[in-house]
Amino acid sequence: MAKGDSKLFRFFAWALGLGILAVVLAGVALRLFLPPEKIQKLVVEKASEALRREVRLRGVSVSVLKGLALDGLEVSESPSFAAGTFLAVNEFQLKVELMPLLHKKVVVDKITVVGPLISVIKDKKGRFNFDDLAAPPPQEKKAAAKPRKTNAAPTAIAFELKVKRAAMTGGRVEYTDRGTGMSMNLTGIEAAASQLEFDAASGGLSVTLDKLAASLAGLEVSVGGKVRLDPKKLEVPDMRGRLGDGELKLAMTARDYLKAPEVSLDVSLSSLDLDRLMAVKQATLGSSAPASAAAGPAASAAPASQSATTPPLKTKGQAVVGQMTYSGAKLNETKVSWELSGITPDLRGVGGWAKLHVAGGTFTGEKKEGGRKGLMKALMIPVTVLQTVGGLLSPLKIVPDFNHILFTEVVGDYVFSRGVMTIRDFHMDSAAAGVRTSGSVDLGAQRLSLLAAIQPVNVAPIEIDVTGSFDKPSVKPRLTKLLANPVKNITNQLLKSLFKK
Repeated sequence: MAKGDSKLFRFFAWALGLGILAVVLAGVALRLFLPPEKIQKLVVEKASEALRREVRLRGVSVSVLKGLALDGLEVSESPSFAAGTFLAVNEFQLKVELMPLLHKKVVVDKITVVGPLISVIKDKKGRFNFDDLAAPPPQEKKAAAKPRKTNAAPTAIAFELKVKRAAMTGGRVEYTDRGTGMSMNLTGIEAAASQLEFDAASGGLSVTLDKLAASLAGLEVSVGGKVRLDPKKLEVPDMRGRLGDGELKLAMTARDYLKAPEVSLDVSLSSLDLDRLMAVKQATLGSSAPASAAAGPAASAAPASQSATTPPLKTKGQAVVGQMTYSGAKLNETKVSWELSGITPDLRGVGGWAKLHVAGGTFTGEKKEGGRKGLMKALMIPVTVLQTVGGLLSPLKIVPDFNHILFTEVVGDYVFSRGVMTIRDFHMDSAAAGVRTSGSVDLGAQRLSLLAAIQPVNVAPIEIDVTGSFDKPSVKPRLTKLLANPVKNITNQLLKSLFKK
């Protein structure tokens, strides 16, 4: 070894040894001045004070290399554990870089969360069990009500938070809506994020989600992309992932999301098994859910207190599904576009427009309606009526059997005003027959006023009035003179059975 190389080697060896000694001394100092028992007491006290809830901690450790580690962290419901547990975390690790603290910057090298369980509850008045966490402390409320005069200029303590890496494994979210009886469990939540930045002065947060995955009643969901959030706006410019077997792409902007939400959405999905999605919905309702809860958004009016506390939603955008299957239907590219306002749980103030286009597909008859309820049932009246009439009259050779329909296009054009949906145009074109529907649906009062017109090939048109309510619709065929009275009576009776549960 050359003389110069020997000196260089000794220098690096000395520097390495000095670094190891510094780490050891720092660890000893931490143990002397910040013993685990003192840190545990400090964390519990400060967390309880900030959250205004009880906090429990099974154990704590701190080291220079691994940072702060919390074991068995629990946060109660408000105000104490007597009301339940809001958050439980098996293990939480936080490693902070020390030097940036001198410049009012918090740089976290890594955050690791293992086995978190969050219980989210919405009461009958529409309030969540975490609303109090976002409310200002009582001291701040008093200070805001009675501002004190001072000659000193206020000084804002601004800092920046940056997290280089963050990971979560084994997460669970349990959601319960006590107003509707709905319950939902997200399990197997896995998340990995990088480049998380928070600016305390502006309240702005940005993060790159490398992966966020979860399972809902057996339906696997995974997404990734950038998210930007500030007190006035949430932006998801390009989120990509999978929903079940379909490839998902999503872009969303939500403005004023706390007071008067306005959401722009552009989403596409390569394929969707809607039967599977409806099974997930049914599973999330729980056995104690009211029967009307499964009937869709128009099946039951939301409680007045819930509607009063829910800010109306304004939204516009489009959703495109490449291939979709649902209750015997196989649809090619399906596109829905909309611009709606005044959306609340009771749907009584909805206004705007919506359009539907399906680029062909097939409908296959079934003995059951496949869970079609409420608004979905009203929108599918033309197809259901066509299939039933075809099945009833095909033995008489008047019309062909429409239980298997190959159609070329479905077009829907809807206008909403004060909770009433007017069907300006709904038609389905096929080689066997054409179907058109017009009329209106009062979403709040759950009243139907529809006219379905069926035009089979080489047969006079058949028109059917559908009135009444969602639960008890009244069906009255307008049969032409070409049909004999016995056929008319049979058809009328069997059409009424379409809507019986």
